[in-house]
Amino acid sequence: MRKRSIRVQVWLNKEEKAKLEASAKKAGLSQETYLRALINGYVPKELPPPDYYAVMKELHA
Repeated sequence: MRKRSIRVQVWLNKEEKAKLEASAKKAGLSQETYLRALINGYVPKELPPPDYYAVMKELHA
């Protein structure tokens, strides 16, 4: 069962929508999850580059 029962609609212009999409993607989150994090006072960080974990593994080997 869905935990959230209240729906909120927000109107954005093209630039705001593009920024929301890009920011959520960089953080590896859906737009909904990204906005919930912001509402709760948390600014999601960007994910590390794809090769980050491979490099870290090499450094610690």
